[in-house]
Amino acid sequence: MISETLRARPGTVRVRYGQPLSTTGLTEDDARALADRAQAIVTEMYAALGEPEATAEPAAAE
Repeated sequence: MISETLRARPGTVRVRYGQPLSTTGLTEDDARALADRAQAIVTEMYAALGEPEATAEPAAAE
């Protein structure tokens, strides 16, 4: 039996949706570059969540 449990607690959840990443013309060989690009954008957006009134937009999707 698992001794620790996951419990939801009251609080604020901040959610930000980014622009879609275009995959038009990409092949399976482009998967790593696409994953790296997505990770960089998510990292930028996550960092901006802690900023008061964050207005910075992540890098534009190609």
